[in-house]
Amino acid sequence: MRQRLLVGLPLVLLGAFYAFLTTRIGVGVADGGPDETARLLVPKAMLLGDLLPSGYNPVTVMNWPEYPYSGNYSYAFYPQLLGAYVTALFMFVARVLGAAPVWQLVAARLSSAAWGVAGAYFVGRTVRECLGEARNGYAYGAFATLLVGFWPQYAFISSYVNNDVVGTAGVAMLVCALVLGIRNGWNTRPCALLAVGIVVCALGYLNTYGFILAAIVTFVWTCVAQHESDWRAAARPIGLTALACAACTFPFFGVNLVRYGDVIGSRVFEEQHLAWVAQGNEPLMRPYGESFWSLVLLDPFVSSTLQSFVGTFGYMSVTLPDAVRYFYWGTLLLGSGAFVGSAWLRRRCCSARWRILVLSLLAGAAITVALHVWRTLNADYQAQGRYIIGLLMPWCVLAALGIQRIFGRHSVALVLFAALYAVICVATFAYLMWHFAWPGIFVGSQDYLAMVIP
Repeated sequence: MRQRLLVGLPLVLLGAFYAFLTTRIGVGVADGGPDETARLLVPKAMLLGDLLPSGYNPVTVMNWPEYPYSGNYSYAFYPQLLGAYVTALFMFVARVLGAAPVWQLVAARLSSAAWGVAGAYFVGRTVRECLGEARNGYAYGAFATLLVGFWPQYAFISSYVNNDVVGTAGVAMLVCALVLGIRNGWNTRPCALLAVGIVVCALGYLNTYGFILAAIVTFVWTCVAQHESDWRAAARPIGLTALACAACTFPFFGVNLVRYGDVIGSRVFEEQHLAWVAQGNEPLMRPYGESFWSLVLLDPFVSSTLQSFVGTFGYMSVTLPDAVRYFYWGTLLLGSGAFVGSAWLRRRCCSARWRILVLSLLAGAAITVALHVWRTLNADYQAQGRYIIGLLMPWCVLAALGIQRIFGRHSVALVLFAALYAVICVATFAYLMWHFAWPGIFVGSQDYLAMVIP
């Protein structure tokens, strides 16, 4: 019973918190979720009968009343439609139950809450697998769930419609699957979880593709090592996992190739925006335009991204108090520092399998950051931490393992710190709602609902 409570109670707390935030996050510049309008248009098209919507479908094209067809933006150009399908499912259930449009929007946002809870669960599961019951693994697994779940930016993206939270859940699944496979061998369960994680990342969010590559390299390497370099024995789990991933993802990439001649969708997305600009409209996507070194050393890009990684809400208009950001960064860095010096890490690094896992995850994180920087330099300047929020998942695993080294079996101290961590997050959002007068979605959202709800 104690173990079930340690697994379930943090998830219930997070679910309740995210559900509350879905009603308090508004639809304006200060209190709204970035890109939520354009994201909602894709499930809207699905509910209207277009089950595989095209970016050329007018329903999926961004259309603000004051700026008709703003930028020709349509997220249906991308093959990453998994989040839209889950959102459409939640909205469909709400419609069947007779919910009003405002509650259909709440249902759409609850799909993100479900992804957020799932991601937090797999972070906790990873820590439990690393520590085991003998080292109070369930307690620190619960702490890891809270560590990621009450991270302010993570809580925010878990409470409105976006693809960032889908990608973070996929990264958490990948990390958990890799730990399970290395620790227990690549049997059916870790292979299945790895396949699900790859599919969720591939059809969830483009910025998580670095972690897909890291997971594939680690999986193949450790699977072959597990079978003592017997390629025939390793070929079965590798082949079946690859087949499952291909069957679920290739149709979407194939449709993109046939429709647009663009497997990923980024090129046609930008082309449509440039066509809109050619009509005499103001460009809404602007690359940085200067050198990499200027971006990193002279521009506030790095500091703004780090600030937003902890929490900058609305359309980059609502920032957390400095003390709150320092507390969250301090927690993450303290745990990471303790992990680097831990005996657990030194023992694991004696094994080549664990070394390749650590190096692959570092490479995946580096690729994620590189994709963000490349897009800023060449496509659209966006100093937003949510584009690299996938890094939070393995980072919180490391931080929780490091904090285990600090607190050990002092359960009272751990509970008090976890409670403080969660309370600061909840209190911060309460302060923002009061200070910036967030009205929620029940006030003044009629025009918005008419645009995004079928």
